[in-house]
Amino acid sequence: MLEHLEIRDFALIDSVHVEFQPGLNVLTGETGAGKSIIIDAIGALLGNRVGAADVRSGASAAHVVGEFAVNPAHPALTAALRAVGAGADHGGRLELSRSIAVSGRTTARLQGRTTSVRALQPVAGLIVDIHGQGENLSLLRAPLQLDSLDRFAGIEALRAGVADAYRALHTVEAELRRLQQDKRELAQRADLLAFQVQEIADTDLMPDEEEALRGEYRRLRNSAELVDLAGRVLEALSDAPEPARPASDWLDEALRGLAQLAELDPEATPYRRMGEEVAAQLEELTADVRRYADGLEQDPARLSEVEARLDVVEDLKRKYGDSVADILAYADEAAAELAGLQSSEDRAADLAREREELTAGLAAQAAELSAQRKAGVAPLVAAVGRELRALGLESMQFDVAVTQEEAPEGLAVETEDGLLTFHCGPTGIDTVEFVISPNPGEPLKPLAAVASGGEASRILLALKAALAHVDETPVLIFDEIEIGVGGRSGAVLGQKLWNLARNHQVICVTHLPQVAAYADRHLFIHKRTEGERTSTHVVSLSGEERLSELAAMGGAQGDAAEHSARELYAQAQRWQADQRGAVAAR
Repeated sequence: MLEHLEIRDFALIDSVHVEFQPGLNVLTGETGAGKSIIIDAIGALLGNRVGAADVRSGASAAHVVGEFAVNPAHPALTAALRAVGAGADHGGRLELSRSIAVSGRTTARLQGRTTSVRALQPVAGLIVDIHGQGENLSLLRAPLQLDSLDRFAGIEALRAGVADAYRALHTVEAELRRLQQDKRELAQRADLLAFQVQEIADTDLMPDEEEALRGEYRRLRNSAELVDLAGRVLEALSDAPEPARPASDWLDEALRGLAQLAELDPEATPYRRMGEEVAAQLEELTADVRRYADGLEQDPARLSEVEARLDVVEDLKRKYGDSVADILAYADEAAAELAGLQSSEDRAADLAREREELTAGLAAQAAELSAQRKAGVAPLVAAVGRELRALGLESMQFDVAVTQEEAPEGLAVETEDGLLTFHCGPTGIDTVEFVISPNPGEPLKPLAAVASGGEASRILLALKAALAHVDETPVLIFDEIEIGVGGRSGAVLGQKLWNLARNHQVICVTHLPQVAAYADRHLFIHKRTEGERTSTHVVSLSGEERLSELAAMGGAQGDAAEHSARELYAQAQRWQADQRGAVAAR
């Protein structure tokens, strides 16, 4: 539900903060006071077109912020939020905002993050539905008419099964088309892959080979210098010719001195031990260097072999990857693709059989879904008809057209007229459209083409009332729905709105006291002029203030008008109490 609406510098509104509550919220006030401006501000949150003309004179920008409490488990809303990158972890709270600069440039925000109007619209459209003089949103869109019929008929699970079958068939057909590409192209690809796989295999590359080769290459290329350096190290350690003395001689002398120190002073014993450890390390180092020097050799032939092998590695890296690991990975991928190509004929045959099975299954499910939809039409038409009559639209005829589009390459479905091929999508083979005839003798036409003005709002109210238990849009807004409705029908209108508000939050702009009397929250919109500036203000009415407004809405004054307003309000209260009692008794 819409909990808070903040409007600043929008049209006549300077600054307004409106608190809404669950149930039926009515907005009343004199013509031109700004009731529809509040609806327009909510429309801005939905992504409706706004511009510089909506910015209050003298202001640099207009701002509208709406805070909503929503069902955190609403699947369509969760999917829509994920689709626009807003994240699904909203905790049941959503904030939509729109800013309009005096230049006409607008900025939309979702959860405080700047987004595009295009991204805002699908999210907002799942929360709020406006039915006004110039715009009647969701139920005029054919896809949502189909959704409404399916929910009313209780066939969402069957429809979900059709969607799953359609996606599975689509996946198989896509793979089959890929396998059935030009055979010459596939043969050429197979030849190339076979050559590449063989070329890499012939080299017998090992994962760590390049690093080992480069180490051996450095040693062979610098072997003469390495032999000389190793010899010098050995001379310094133990092989220095006379008269020079190697390190081992100096260390032996030091050890003898340390031994004497330890004999004379036991506290010097640790030094002797350290000296012995150094001597052992020197002996080990000398042995290691000698083994290293003995292993060094100058081998020009081996150097040439290593260079040639490194050239092979570099050539493969140029073709297949930046490292030996990349080359070997490419070889594995190429071999797998080659195996797939070589078995493509078998795979194609398997896919063709799978396609036949999936097609038959989809055809059966789509036919059943279509039959269930058609079976749901009569109950929906009857329910809407009852609501239309209650709203004073006795001459209005409502129906639901369920049609199919024949397509030569479509899905073959068994029908009463034999086997026919229809276009099929994830929702099945049907197109659903709500159609009406405003007057007897006139042909049925699409709802969007015929309905207009207050009559359209009442038609949509009838639809909403009939679909109330399956409609997932939490906030419904009706702008001057009572045009052409008299006082007696106005009471029925108020009752319908109040009943609808048991499953939704309903916000209604009205001039009829018979409607306003049924409100759970009554908001009075009025203009105030201070100096040369006029601004719109919103006041929540209760008690005597509310009764006074109901009397004023009736167009009369004096005690009779006040008495009529009290009776009207009392009658609404009694009716609501009866309705609550009936619900409690069920």
